[in-house]
Amino acid sequence: MALTLAEALREARSIPFFDGQSEYTITHYLRDVTTILSLTNVQEQQIISKVLCNKLKGRALHVIQQLNEPSFDDILTKLKEEFGVKSTFLSLRNDAMNVRALNIEDLHNKLGTVLQNMNTKYILEGANDPLYTPLNNSKLIFDVYL
Repeated sequence: MALTLAEALREARSIPFFDGQSEYTITHYLRDVTTILSLTNVQEQQIISKVLCNKLKGRALHVIQQLNEPSFDDILTKLKEEFGVKSTFLSLRNDAMNVRALNIEDLHNKLGTVLQNMNTKYILEGANDPLYTPLNNSKLIFDVYL
């Protein structure tokens, strides 16, 4: 079921602005972009891509303005590089294993951040490393709690 051009434009305009600093994260933006483009006819995707690019502001907009005549895929790749998790899975795993906390709330917050980073990295990089799936990441963090 493909959306009409008018429906696709309405959906593209309805997503929040992505600036790289708000609660609307890179994974949310990419999920919304992918969903809208997957429901759009191939011949209309270029138009919708331009509208989706207009949903970038602040630091995100600054990052892509430095690209020289980029395709939409180039833009998405650059956004992943800039706003994704730069640590390796092994480094994140070590961070979880070496967490120092004053109380259980502090431990929960620190491990939650590590888990979120691991899952974000998995989402952005795809299933490149089957060892660090969200389920396995949760098990690892739970083991640290124990």
